[in-house]
Amino acid sequence: MLGITSKLSLTLAVGLQLLNAQDSIGLQRTVALRSTSEVRTNWVDPREPGGRSTTWVGDALVTVDHNATSSPVVHAFDATGGDTPAVLRISGTSVVHIEHATHTGDGTVAAVGEAYDSSGKGAGFVALISPDRQTTNVIRMAGHFLPQLVALAPDGTIWTKGWEPTDVSARYVADGAPMVRHLDRSGNLISGYFPQGTLSSPRNVLTGSYGFLVVSSQGIGWSQKSGPYYEIGTNGSTITQYPGVPLRGNHEFVTGISATESGDVFASTEVFSGTDVQQGLYLHMLDRGTSTWRTVSVPASGTSAKLASLVGRRGDSLVFDTGQPGLLRFYAVQ
Repeated sequence: MLGITSKLSLTLAVGLQLLNAQDSIGLQRTVALRSTSEVRTNWVDPREPGGRSTTWVGDALVTVDHNATSSPVVHAFDATGGDTPAVLRISGTSVVHIEHATHTGDGTVAAVGEAYDSSGKGAGFVALISPDRQTTNVIRMAGHFLPQLVALAPDGTIWTKGWEPTDVSARYVADGAPMVRHLDRSGNLISGYFPQGTLSSPRNVLTGSYGFLVVSSQGIGWSQKSGPYYEIGTNGSTITQYPGVPLRGNHEFVTGISATESGDVFASTEVFSGTDVQQGLYLHMLDRGTSTWRTVSVPASGTSAKLASLVGRRGDSLVFDTGQPGLLRFYAVQ
């Protein structure tokens, strides 16, 4: 068995109010972006062979080496390009797979994934690695819950998105298990949201690691790769459902969703092919008042590097990767 202590008891949040955002109409804001700076890191574009998944959180680019080893590495590149790696080791395991990672302002790394011992027995986990990288607190998930995304709220609590099978080998979905879970720093469950059986296609749960989990002043935002965007309020008692990010046919995909410190939510999409739609990046902003996603123009930067996708935020600035390896560009939201 894994050398991980189980600390999580499963309860479901009740009495949630599901809001339709179209019931609240507000004035449209005029939003402009201004290119402010660039950062070059040793990060490898995740679309290249051997690349890493990545997100910019606060003051660092957090990337994950997804090799199935006993001690995978989470990297945190700062604005100068310097790297503060965090090696994740879990006692009693032979394989540790990180699905996603993030960090806090003080440099604490949070990672989620699955770990297995030499006999093949395993479990999902949340790991918290200290800023000095000397201490790791690993929380074993209750039952068969397998976390795929993680976000750290300003109050220090942990949000995860994942899925729970009734049988891992057969990959049958447990309909009543919540996909989004709110935990305290000890791993105790505060509340759970979105029972798996509410999805129109349970198979979407299995590919949910391609979705997005973001923190803003409005609460926690969650979206699958396609479909509605949900926000769980800061009090945890209301869920607002918004339409999904608009897509132009079968050749456009959501490549990133991020929320600024002020609470504005942006999403990037990319058109990879198609005869009637120009290929490239598109940027959208959520208008909560009208329950729509508005297209936002991204100004030219004056360099040859093109924007590829939204990878995060720094305060009220958006962070994009570019067509050049390791090069990131920052845009202030005005």
